[in-house]
Amino acid sequence: MIAPPFQDRVLGSPDADFVVMEVHAKGEPSGLPHRLVPLHVHHDDDEAIYVLEGLLLVRLGDGDVETRAGSGVFIPHGTPHTYWNPGAGPVRFLSVMTPRIFLLIQELNILQQHTQEAVAKIYEKCESAVLEPLPNPPAG
Repeated sequence: MIAPPFQDRVLGSPDADFVVMEVHAKGEPSGLPHRLVPLHVHHDDDEAIYVLEGLLLVRLGDGDVETRAGSGVFIPHGTPHTYWNPGAGPVRFLSVMTPRIFLLIQELNILQQHTQEAVAKIYEKCESAVLEPLPNPPAG
């Protein structure tokens, strides 16, 4: 038996002890940082990120960690964090998380309107909290 390519897939399930998800993020043509998630905290869940391609900046508490391909970051529960693609090129990374964090991501992905209140409720339901206002959507 040969395992299928992992790209764009998830290993694990909400019933597992952990879930691994591959994430792709295009860079901004302007080269401006592209924030992938708001500053937030998971009260009881640890998380880890391992970069496969490109560069990801990870804010852990008050400091930023430059995370390049082949390196990773462990994010202990209770640590405020966010991460972003700092440039024009793509970044690809593995996110290793608990089922509760995976549920948070799934619920955010199906949310129809990303209002501050709706997003905050999902984070709270998943024992987490958003620590900054969400950016305004671009005018269109």
